[in-house]
Amino acid sequence: MLVAVLAATHATAPAASACPMCKAGNEKSAAVSDVEAAEAQSRASAYMYSIFFMMSMPPLVLGGLVVAIRREMRKADKSPLL
Repeated sequence: MLVAVLAATHATAPAASACPMCKAGNEKSAAVSDVEAAEAQSRASAYMYSIFFMMSMPPLVLGGLVVAIRREMRKADKSPLL
């Protein structure tokens, strides 16, 4: 049932568009000289990498907290009680 709902949602969803700044950067790169086009392309690439970085931080921070808590719990299980 869940797979059917997800498939139907995915099939009927409109195509995702880029953020306004990325869209403007890509449009600008098509209408200018080679040097400015290369700068615009590198700027769009920088936006892409910054988005990847921001999206990776929550799972990394949460994973680090889980590992730290797990280590402390194991350490507490191994230590003798007072």
